[in-house]
Amino acid sequence: MTDTKKKFVVRDQATFGRYDQYGPGEVVELTDEEAAAFADKVIPAGRASAGQAAAKPPAAAPKPARAAAQPPAEADQTPDDAPQYDKRILKVVELGGLESPEDLRSMSDEQILAIDAKVGPGVLKVIRAAVGFEPQE
Repeated sequence: MTDTKKKFVVRDQATFGRYDQYGPGEVVELTDEEAAAFADKVIPAGRASAGQAAAKPPAAAPKPARAAAQPPAEADQTPDDAPQYDKRILKVVELGGLESPEDLRSMSDEQILAIDAKVGPGVLKVIRAAVGFEPQE
């Protein structure tokens, strides 16, 4: 068994990562054993077949959240100092049918954890750090 990481490309129409943070054509580093478990999602870099996206170089800056994870906003309506939320928070807002991340502020930890099975203590900490907690009375 080898622990050497190699580069793999996310397949077309697939996402990869615990929070699906890697999209089609993005490069991820995995061991052969890890890649074998996700053969339906990744292929070795440099072996992209016809119709497969070419490997994109890793981005220097984090990419913005997917459009589906945040409500559309007019550029002139969003102030420059508006908070930018982690895409995991935006995903919880979307799955919970909420209007904005601020709606999470009044929800209990149990309510947030019940939104999706992928929301665990780590994501809950990210949410609380970003929006705080103001219990409803």
